[in-house]
Amino acid sequence: MKSHLARTNIANATADALWDGVKKEWERLEGSTDAMAALYESMPGRIHDVIAVDGKYTGH
Repeated sequence: MKSHLARTNIANATADALWDGVKKEWERLEGSTDAMAALYESMPGRIHDVIAVDGKYTGH
């Protein structure tokens, strides 16, 4: 999601424009079973990473 939003020049976006972009991206992802499956399958590793750094930033 972050990479797709970055292509829309969000750096100068208003809060409303950013929110609209996030909603549109979620709508796009909802139709992608591959994206959702990949996110679901990555969760154990993501949770492991969060625990390993005591809840700090992991880069995900």
